[in-house]
Amino acid sequence: CVTVHWPMLQALSGSEDQSLRLWDLQSGENLKELRGHTGWVQCLSAEPCFGRALSGSTDKTLLLWDLQQGTSLKEFRTPCFCEVTCLSTNWTEERFIC
Repeated sequence: CVTVHWPMLQALSGSEDQSLRLWDLQSGENLKELRGHTGWVQCLSAEPCFGRALSGSTDKTLLLWDLQQGTSLKEFRTPCFCEVTCLSTNWTEERFIC
């Protein structure tokens, strides 16, 4: 999965290797690698300014990330204890659904 911030020419990708990676689209350089999930990262959403991101995984969790620091801020477990395959966020109201 991937989301792109076109004005900054950066992309955030999630992978089967359990990581998220922040990319510079001009150089192709991997700027940051974020680790915290223990399963495949299947979906993600980033704030419009790319300050924070939310990722969902087959490990049945969602992780809220600080993209500038490269750290996980909070973990959410799904109420049904099922894999997270999709999510939608409202960053203004700090809400999400998966």
